[in-house]
Amino acid sequence: MQVWTPHHYQQTAMALAVTRTDGAAAIFADPGLGKTSVSYGVISILKQHGMFKRAWVVAPRRPCKLVWPKERDKWTQFKDFTIAQAMGNATQRAAALHAKTDIMVTHYGLLASKGTVGKAGYVKGLVDMILEEEARTGVFPFDVLILDESTEIKHSSTDRWKALKKIAHKFDRRILLTGTPATKGLHDLFGQITITDGGKRLGATLTKFRREYFIPEFIPGVPVPKWHAKAEAEGQIFGKIGDMCLRLKNTDYLDMPELQYNKIEVELPADAMRMYRKVERDYIANWRSGKIVAANAAAAAQKMRQVASGTVYAADENDERIVEQVHTEKSEALLELIEEQNGQPLLVCVAFRSEAAYLQRVISEAGYDKPPVLIGGVSDKVADDVEARWNRGEIPVLIVHPRTVRFGLNLQAGGNALVWYSLTWSLEDFIQSIARIWRQGQLNKHCIVHILCAIGTIDERIADTLSSDEASQERLFSALTEYVKEHDNVSTEQREAATV
Repeated sequence: MQVWTPHHYQQTAMALAVTRTDGAAAIFADPGLGKTSVSYGVISILKQHGMFKRAWVVAPRRPCKLVWPKERDKWTQFKDFTIAQAMGNATQRAAALHAKTDIMVTHYGLLASKGTVGKAGYVKGLVDMILEEEARTGVFPFDVLILDESTEIKHSSTDRWKALKKIAHKFDRRILLTGTPATKGLHDLFGQITITDGGKRLGATLTKFRREYFIPEFIPGVPVPKWHAKAEAEGQIFGKIGDMCLRLKNTDYLDMPELQYNKIEVELPADAMRMYRKVERDYIANWRSGKIVAANAAAAAQKMRQVASGTVYAADENDERIVEQVHTEKSEALLELIEEQNGQPLLVCVAFRSEAAYLQRVISEAGYDKPPVLIGGVSDKVADDVEARWNRGEIPVLIVHPRTVRFGLNLQAGGNALVWYSLTWSLEDFIQSIARIWRQGQLNKHCIVHILCAIGTIDERIADTLSSDEASQERLFSALTEYVKEHDNVSTEQREAATV
C-alpha cells in the first residue's frame, strides 16, 4: 500500500469538484490520469471538512467490481473507505443500499426499473429503491453522485437517463468522469451536462437544446430529421459549460509513449468486390450457398463491413443463419502481421462474433496457438485470467471486441501493438480500446495501431468518420482549455486546499 501524492493536475480536478457553488463538475480526463483516485480524493476532502454523508458511484460493470475496490486498496489515505456493491439480485442490491458504507457502487444497467409492476419479469431499478428508502426514512441517503464513464447517460431518451433525472437534483455534488464526452458531436453533451446541472447551462429539454443550437435536415423516407449544429453553436455551448469542466490530456501530464498509426491496405478479389457493390446497390446479394439480405441502409452498411472483412452472416435455403467466407485478403494480411511481430503480443480488434471465430480457426491452422477471445458474454473470471496471462506475456495474440474491453482492462504490461481487423463506427470505442495499451505503465517507447483497410469499401468511410468525429471532440477540448486559461475558474488557493 502506498501514500497517494496527487499531481498538480489532480489537485486542480479535486478543487473544481469541491468548490463548484452549484455542485456540478465535469472532469474530462484521458485514461491513465487517475480519475478514480481523484474521486476518492474529493470524498476524503469533503469527509475531513464534515461535508460528506455518502457517495453513489455509477460506472460500467467491470470498473464497479474491480477498479474502484482496487484503487481504494492501493492508497493509504483511502484504505478505510467502506464500499458496498449494489449488484446481483434484488436482495443483494437492497443490502448494499442499506449498508452503512461510505460509498455504494453500481453499474448503469441497474439504474432504471424494467417491466410492469405486478407482472413477471419486473425488476426494480436502484433509483426507485433509493426513492422508496427516502420516503421510508425521510432522509435522502446520498450527497455525492459520481458518474464514471458518463457517456453511458449521454442519450436523454434512455430509461437510465430518465431514472437519474428524477433524483440528480437531490445530490449536493454531481461529478462527471470521462475522457470521451462528445465523440459523436455536440448532441452527446446534453444528456451528461443536464443530469449534472439540472439544465442550468444547456436547457432542461432536448427540444429546447436543439431549437437553440441546431438546424434540422429532413430526409425523404427518414422519419426523424438529422440535426446539424449552427455555425455559432460550438462557441456558445463551450462558453456555457466551461466553468464546470476541466480537460486533462495524458500527453500534457504523463511521459506517454509515441503513438503511431499504420494503415495496411488490402485489395478484395473481383468476385468479392462484385458482391460488395451489389450489397451496396441493392441491399441483397447471392453468394455460393447463402443469401445475404439487408433490410435497410443501416443493415446494408453492416453487411458491407462484413464483406470487406471476409466473413458474412447469411441464410441458407432453410433460412438458418450461417457464416460465409467471401475472401481471405484481410486474414492473410493479419497472418503476415503476426509473423512480423515475431512472438511479440498483438491485440486484434474485431466487430463481429463471426470474425472472432473465423480468426481463431485461421490462426490455429497457420500453426499458432489458438488465441483467446474477449467478447460479450465472457465471465469476469475468464476476463481476469486472460488479462493476467496477457500482461505476463503468455498470450501472443488476443482477439477482442471493443465494447468488451474499452473499460476496466489494463493491457499495457503485455504488449504495445494493436490491429483493427474491422473498424468500429464509435470514436469512443476506438479511443478507449487503444487506451488499453497506450496508457501510463506502458514500458515500450512507442505504441503502434495498425488498421486493415479494404480499398474502395466502407472501411475508408469509417476511417474518415472517425477522423471527423475526433476533430469535433478536439475542438471541444481546445475550447475548454482556452476557457480555463481566460477565466482561471480554479484559483491557486482552491487548488492548494485540495490536499488529502
